[in-house]
Amino acid sequence: MQQKLAASLARYQVRLYAYVYMRNHLHLLVETPRANLSRFMQHFSTAYTVYFNRRHQRHGHLLEGRFKARLVESGQYVLRLTRYIHLNPVKIKQVSRLPVARRIDLLRQYRWSSYGGYAGLRGKDAFVDYEPLAAWLGEGKKDGVRAYREFVEGGIAQTDEELAELLQRSSKAIGGESFCLWVEEEQQRSLSQFQAPEEIRMRRREVGIDPESILLAVSQVCGVELPDLLRLNSRQPGRRLAIKLLVEMGGLSGREVARQMGLASSAAVSRHLRALEAELPKNGTLTRLFNKVMHQLHRKLCPY
Repeated sequence: MQQKLAASLARYQVRLYAYVYMRNHLHLLVETPRANLSRFMQHFSTAYTVYFNRRHQRHGHLLEGRFKARLVESGQYVLRLTRYIHLNPVKIKQVSRLPVARRIDLLRQYRWSSYGGYAGLRGKDAFVDYEPLAAWLGEGKKDGVRAYREFVEGGIAQTDEELAELLQRSSKAIGGESFCLWVEEEQQRSLSQFQAPEEIRMRRREVGIDPESILLAVSQVCGVELPDLLRLNSRQPGRRLAIKLLVEMGGLSGREVARQMGLASSAAVSRHLRALEAELPKNGTLTRLFNKVMHQLHRKLCPY
């Protein structure tokens, strides 16, 4: 599942902040700057179903029903929601009766969530964006890890009644009253215009980023001079990242990207994109570089 999720995140430029896989469901905390949640989820669920069916020699649907999604107000609500997500494995009935110390052990040992990466218990997943949460904690690297671990594990022995109330406030959003009201109104307006509710943008409408800014961001993050990035026979990993971002963030056509990057044709651009899509889920270093560039460009695109 990890590889299928990583590939879908990269393909649709979705930013993943937290996740947990449970036996019969999963939780994902994501940001979709391109307002493509439905397409991302459809691709991920289809890819995983095909993989699972082949591996276990079965046929038919694997996931039941349509996914449920809510918009989340940034800041403290996101932080508390990650705690809710990460505590799922120790909140189930058969575990909730165990002593707190035992539940903490089980939480720390649970492999199928992003908690271990946040809490410093194992290496970080290449496909998870840890930076925003670290910024919200407002601590140094070591202090932030310890503070987050205490924050999450401190919630094992108690019920977050305020968060429970927030989850009941709206079926479409998690946040303050004014934020939830705004989401409700936006959805009603969207429905009246025959638009899918999940496609409401959380931020201003996206516009393409100029190619110079994209190339500069790739150059800075990858630590390569711009002429080397543009050189035709360059083996710099950032070159393919630049090609992908010029298409997806810059809105350039294949022919325009070929001209920008000194390639022979749009067919060459397509070959580079296919190769990168196959490599990203397997290459943690390349994925981290890609996420870092994306983070810079998203801040430029959506500065608030």
